[in-house]
Amino acid sequence: TRLRDGSQVQLSERKISELLPEAIDLMKTRMEVKAVGILCTHDFPKTKFPCPAIFPFDYLQFLIRHVLEVRSLGVVVPLESQIEMTKKKWEKEKTIVLAKSPYTEGKTWDKIAQTFTQEKVEAIILDCIGYKIKDRQELQSLIHAPTLLPRAILAFAINQLF
Repeated sequence: TRLRDGSQVQLSERKISELLPEAIDLMKTRMEVKAVGILCTHDFPKTKFPCPAIFPFDYLQFLIRHVLEVRSLGVVVPLESQIEMTKKKWEKEKTIVLAKSPYTEGKTWDKIAQTFTQEKVEAIILDCIGYKIKDRQELQSLIHAPTLLPRAILAFAINQLF
């Protein structure tokens, strides 16, 4: 994730999973929220929450498996260290995972599009809430495959529900 000063840090999935139920409960009781949008694409363990918790991963998974019926998936993650975990997360016949941080300089979208084109991916997921609309637009201009942006999908889901 990104800190207020713009620096990038890694958070512990285990710690976030432990704190999430309490944080949502506090939001429900103190702030009287009707729902919570989770600003992370990780496949967190599902727990009973006091209000609806909207996980982008669930919507992305539905779109990839049941709407697009993708056999060859391209995924972009922020860190090289997330590549193997992401391949397991998406469990596709063929999943090509590349790393490009949404917060720092690195690979260009052109290089990523070239690889995905060579691998003939049928859809792409920018697998982090940190990727922006302009990232999606730039990649989409380079490759003709549906490119899913979690922050847009989360916003759409919240808008449709409330």
